[in-house]
Amino acid sequence: MEEQKFRLGIMFNFNPKWTGGMIYILNIIKTLNFLEDKDKPSVVILYNPILKKYVDEINYPYLEMVPHSFPSVYNGFVQSFLKNKNIFVHDLVVNHQLDAIFPMHDYPVKSKLDAKLVSWIADLQHHYYPQFFTKRKILERNARIRFVLHNSKDLVVSSQVVKDDIFKFFKVPNKLTIHIYHFVSIIEGLSDMTFDEIRVAQAPALTIEILSPTQALGDLLIKMKKNIDHGVKSVWIILPETKTVYIYNHKKEQSTFIEGAIVDKELGIEIKMEELFA
Repeated sequence: MEEQKFRLGIMFNFNPKWTGGMIYILNIIKTLNFLEDKDKPSVVILYNPILKKYVDEINYPYLEMVPHSFPSVYNGFVQSFLKNKNIFVHDLVVNHQLDAIFPMHDYPVKSKLDAKLVSWIADLQHHYYPQFFTKRKILERNARIRFVLHNSKDLVVSSQVVKDDIFKFFKVPNKLTIHIYHFVSIIEGLSDMTFDEIRVAQAPALTIEILSPTQALGDLLIKMKKNIDHGVKSVWIILPETKTVYIYNHKKEQSTFIEGAIVDKELGIEIKMEELFA
């Protein structure tokens, strides 16, 4: 008799503008293709219907696709408190006989399920760049993180930096196990290329990021930090809708420009705002 495969539920419920989060999860699924066939789990994608075009691109041999209407954060928390079960995932785990589910963004109450519920905290950008968040959003993000830390047994973060930040800004229970799973990028169609051929030998002095209507600002901030960490001296983030330019450099200095001239002291560049947004 063939051994039943481990059933892993993947929650695919994101703001469509948060491409970084979607790519992170999609690449996790892609990495499963590198496992031996006997070790590959059955993956159940529980997805928000508005994200169907993204999950349709997934190529994996043991895949189930399940559209699901997720509750709002507010309603999910209220119903979870009233019913004393995690409304965000409880029925999904039971109805689809899941052995584990990831990523848990909301954990209002402790779980009595036998399945492993694994939470995920992507970043703590609101602590470093509060100017990009409303006061209400900062309160909401902090509250959701505290519930995750208090009720989870397992938490995944994407870097040691995020783990350090969690201990820096929050009280972490001893019972919580934090796992670091770095951002994995699966580059397809490069089988005939060597690593040296696709590696960038030297970081550019300047990178410019332009916020598009379909992007989340948080994604650009994460990308900005990675660029600085990899040797870029100066990063410009341009917001066309508000005609605002933010400049960050490797010395962790930040400048904001909304009128007059944009001056990048690190690279000795100066340009008038009206010329940039002409």
